[in-house]
Amino acid sequence: INFVFIIDKSGSMSTEGRLSAAKQALTRTLEKLEPDKNFYIYFFSDKTSGMEEGRLIQATPGNVASTSRWVNSMTPGGLTNPRDALVDAFGKLKPSTIWLLTDGRFTPFKRVKGDDGETRRVDLPPVQEVVRNLNATGSVRINTIGFAASERQVDASLKDIAEENDGTYTFIKTSGN
Repeated sequence: INFVFIIDKSGSMSTEGRLSAAKQALTRTLEKLEPDKNFYIYFFSDKTSGMEEGRLIQATPGNVASTSRWVNSMTPGGLTNPRDALVDAFGKLKPSTIWLLTDGRFTPFKRVKGDDGETRRVDLPPVQEVVRNLNATGSVRINTIGFAASERQVDASLKDIAEENDGTYTFIKTSGN
């Protein structure tokens, strides 16, 4: 009954209106939730934005409407790193189901500014490995959605993440080559 949505808002999401389509699909999904269900939403790029409530909220029509305004304020930009959203969701929210949605490949590094003011790359563990550690008991179902012009453009681990976590993987073809 506790649904967490982790949605890509990286720079590539500006292509073919992908972020706009994701927002519309999310809003339709939220509107279909029964009021006894709870939800929380993260948008990720190289930074993670979570709902200001900081906790799961009931799927009442009022909460869905106010959340939709926040959802529609999201703009694309940055890299593709859902790791912080996943860690936060598992650590704070106790979800029963997570929906992870992306249009690309997960960025294998992050940029960190050092004490000297220089920015350097720090390698990150694969997202699939992060999920394995967070969901070691398998108590959380994780559904994944990849959408792009070609399935080759989305992270290959999406299928495995869904399979390993009792979820479903869905690919949605967008217009384009």
